[in-house]
Amino acid sequence: MQKNSRMGNTDVVRLLVKAGADVNAKDTWGTTPLMLTVLGKSRRAAQCLLELGANINARNVYGQTALMQCVEEDAGMHSFAVMLINADASLKLRDYQGMNVLHYAASAGLDNICRVLMECSEPDVITQVNKFGDSPATEAHLRNRTTTAQLFQLKAEGKELSPREFIPDANRRDLDTPTASMDDDDSDDGSET
Repeated sequence: MQKNSRMGNTDVVRLLVKAGADVNAKDTWGTTPLMLTVLGKSRRAAQCLLELGANINARNVYGQTALMQCVEEDAGMHSFAVMLINADASLKLRDYQGMNVLHYAASAGLDNICRVLMECSEPDVITQVNKFGDSPATEAHLRNRTTTAQLFQLKAEGKELSPREFIPDANRRDLDTPTASMDDDDSDDGSET
């Protein structure tokens, strides 16, 4: 189940579940098949697992969820993160260091994912501190994520800016469509090359 989830083999995953495989099976590190779809950048496999009853808020031995792992990956995972949020992934859960998903996105400097998370989060999630006393905004400052830190400041001031007005060109990667390495339901358009 783990390998096929990571590789995005949805037909095999469905057959395994039909034969009795546990859609929420964990390995030694507590990694679930859904978490492996993040590593394999397979949205299609993630959607399949969610349809089959995967626990979207399952945690590994570090307390991380699939959404936390997704937002720490890279800006190309924006649409994957939005899919998980729309599937009711919790934004309030914290890992064992007290970090929520917004801490992860701020640390990675993923401005537009931070913006989406702030729009979807309750105010207390935006200002939550981890066990070291750092808020997501502090995480951005500590890692020299200047535009991300500025986004938190603007949010604190009650200002709303669209992503393209706020984000400098060099940081717009997370606005783009999914990269070719991440599968998508409409990636096979039937054309021959």
